[in-house]
Amino acid sequence: MANTQDTGKTAGKTRGLRWALAATAAAVLAADQITKCLVMAHATAGNYSSAPLSIGLAANHAATLGVGTGSPLLITLAALLAAALAAAFALSAASRTAALLLAAVAGGALGNLADRLLRAPGIGTGGVVDWIHLNIAGHGVSLNIADIAIQLLAPAAIAVTLITARRTAKHTTTAPTAAPATATVTAAAATFTLAA
Repeated sequence: MANTQDTGKTAGKTRGLRWALAATAAAVLAADQITKCLVMAHATAGNYSSAPLSIGLAANHAATLGVGTGSPLLITLAALLAAALAAAFALSAASRTAALLLAAVAGGALGNLADRLLRAPGIGTGGVVDWIHLNIAGHGVSLNIADIAIQLLAPAAIAVTLITARRTAKHTTTAPTAAPATATVTAAAATFTLAA
């Protein structure tokens, strides 16, 4: 009887975690798309100031650091794969913190993927709407809420996963397996590179 109750509690925790992961991804996706729509309604394309932080519109047809420029369909497929990997590894992450971080990364990847699929010039070739412009020492960087989620939280998920794996290894008397930590780190790194 106790075994059945333990199984029920575990299933309830798992179900609750899945809802939390879905809500986290949805919140990041919604925040990204809502802010893009608001800025698109009120800002002028390419109108940035030389201030350290400004708001203006830019369409980005490549991935992080211009990777894949000129290959929008390939970038769209890579972004789809990165979003799927982040979601899958969020569901199997060793810690709740890493899972929630990866869910936020998946939400960001889905936000940029939505732009690539639904914005002009067409399905799979659309540009990601970047609207936050950082000007640091004369070098400008344009990004959005999704990029911030991906570029800050993917490394955080990597760090949490490695710390959790190290703590688990310290408290385990048998030889620990590195597969879950390695898989999560790989998914976060792929998402970081391809989805932004």
